[in-house]
Amino acid sequence: MEAKSLVKKTSLIAASELISKLINFASFALLAIWLVPEDYGVFAIAWMAFVAADAFFDLGGGVGFFREEITEHSQSLFNGYILIVGGFWVLVQLAFSYVFYLFDRTDVAALVLILAMSLIPRIAIAAATDWWKVNFQAEKMAALQCVVAIAGAIAVVVSASLGLAFESLAIRFLVGNFIGFFLVLILQSGLLNYQFDFSVYRRWVGEGFKYSLTTNWGWLVFYYIEQQAILLTFGTASLGVYNYAKKTIEVAMQSMGAVSRAILVPYFIRYSIKLSSVKSKTLIGAAGIVILVSFMLPILHYFERFLSLQWQPIIELISILLYILPANVIFVVLSSYLVANKKYKSFILMEIFNSLVLAIGGLLVYQYDLSISEFCYFMVAVYMLKSVVLLGYLSGRKFRQLGV
Repeated sequence: MEAKSLVKKTSLIAASELISKLINFASFALLAIWLVPEDYGVFAIAWMAFVAADAFFDLGGGVGFFREEITEHSQSLFNGYILIVGGFWVLVQLAFSYVFYLFDRTDVAALVLILAMSLIPRIAIAAATDWWKVNFQAEKMAALQCVVAIAGAIAVVVSASLGLAFESLAIRFLVGNFIGFFLVLILQSGLLNYQFDFSVYRRWVGEGFKYSLTTNWGWLVFYYIEQQAILLTFGTASLGVYNYAKKTIEVAMQSMGAVSRAILVPYFIRYSIKLSSVKSKTLIGAAGIVILVSFMLPILHYFERFLSLQWQPIIELISILLYILPANVIFVVLSSYLVANKKYKSFILMEIFNSLVLAIGGLLVYQYDLSISEFCYFMVAVYMLKSVVLLGYLSGRKFRQLGV
């Protein structure tokens, strides 16, 4: 693939991700008319039970599939593989829902149940999107993302306006995925053709799970520590306010992650790219984001006057958390390069270090009764540290030959 074509496809994926996330965020923000911070906090608890299924849905098998000779036979094998792992995650989520029900958290149990049902149509979606990734069919991925986002946004707003509180936050995924299911059936033939070969699946998982674990384990542990620190220190309502504020930057962060998974990692795997070029372009992009964030802050504070008293703290938190973005750009691009070169062990060690730093910070917040704003400053510092550590590691002697 030519560099010009890569830039075009990367831009298309980034644009569709950004558009879809902005649609999701707009509907998410609009829900403040009907929902209270406590509702967002309850959903955050349910999401902690669901996030592993979301992150490890294919157990990394897609990466093993990327290295296969791409034929109709391999597509049918991958369809069968996704059917098995998808069914596994549905059963896991149903079990979690029942556990919450036994502990008399029927609100969380209902949310986890809805999220479990949303995984059923995702089986076909995952099979189609990984096929498109390996063939660099960015146009289809972009169309799917936007349609799912629009359907989910309509569903969440309508359900909230009809009186469904925290339930509406999960209904977004259920409706969006079912609409996406029908769309992929139209766009991609052969999705319902299944073949099974467990020897191939073991090879895919054996190779791909290293990638999936490397790219997801660190942020997943990081996420659990972050959410539990806020929940235990500040309570459910504050957890809702924090997640509402962080949703602003997650629009950009999730777009970066999607570009990494859909374009950067497959590209770094298939083509030889100089590390020095990757580092220099990444640092230039991060510097541009710092400038953009600085211009956004006055505009952000202007909207504070329009918020009710219970929602006003989000402006202060957003203005702090925005500075995570430049650090995240560096981390996402360079970590994609690292895992594409199979440096899994090094990546995991760095993630362990970052998670330990966050855990220590969470304990300090709890011990010294710090404010949630001070916790946000600490989060920015941790993200910056992650990027600096990774950049320094890739500048070491053992990686210099990659930059020649």
